[in-house]
Amino acid sequence: MAFSSLDSTLTGPLFRTAEMAAIFSDRARLQAMLRVEAALARAQAQHSLVPAELADAIVALSIDRLDFDALGHATALSGVPVIPFVKAVQKQLPPDLETYFHFGATTQDIADTALALQMRDALRLVAQDLASVITALAIMAERYRATPCMGRTYLQHAAPITFGFKIAARLAGLCDLAAQLPELSAASLCVSLGGPVGTLTAFGEQGPAIVRAFARDLNLLAPVIAMHTQRVPMVSLATWLAALCGALGAWGQDIVHLASTEVGEVSEPYVAGRGGSSAMPHKAR
Repeated sequence: MAFSSLDSTLTGPLFRTAEMAAIFSDRARLQAMLRVEAALARAQAQHSLVPAELADAIVALSIDRLDFDALGHATALSGVPVIPFVKAVQKQLPPDLETYFHFGATTQDIADTALALQMRDALRLVAQDLASVITALAIMAERYRATPCMGRTYLQHAAPITFGFKIAARLAGLCDLAAQLPELSAASLCVSLGGPVGTLTAFGEQGPAIVRAFARDLNLLAPVIAMHTQRVPMVSLATWLAALCGALGAWGQDIVHLASTEVGEVSEPYVAGRGGSSAMPHKAR
């Protein structure tokens, strides 16, 4: 049984692509957590806090050696997946390296940094899709730049415009959002490393340098202070995504209105298997 529409085999494709689902799959999450731990080990090894062999041993581990079902049951007890993950990985490491794994880090450090890696991959997909939409709309705006249609205010006829202008107006908003994404991503996707209370106590005076090396390894931003209670970066990305959904939703609502029988100014092309009604043959879409 699917827990949500996103998890459903039937309804999931309505809400997410296979590529996006793969980025946020359990396997990808654990892989990101393992990558974070390896980066942490490399940064710590540079300052002689852990053996240099630790990072290579972590990288050599295969996610397939972890029991996903067991991790799930243990997560129900611990409340977070990082705790059983750490224990499971430690069992896979050589005994002389086991105690150094995850040294000085806390659950939130690993979870948040892994999420930043997943978000970076997800935003790349969003940027690609957005670029495709912008390109298609730009072509349509040019094609219909001289095609007259009615301008509307409160859904009532106003002054005439062209359909190309209508498309260009929506296109401009999407272009603005697309232009914001690279800088926003660079400023918002950062590592989380502060230890249990954010003070980097286990790392001593080398703490800030380890955070910087950790961030460089993952190509993420190093925050000025621990992120445990600083959620503004993720909120900024969520706000941008909300604005994008709003812009696309508004354009979609326009299309629904213009395609209604009473207006009939636009229509979708026929696609086999989409739309239609067995009870209403006239309803093509």
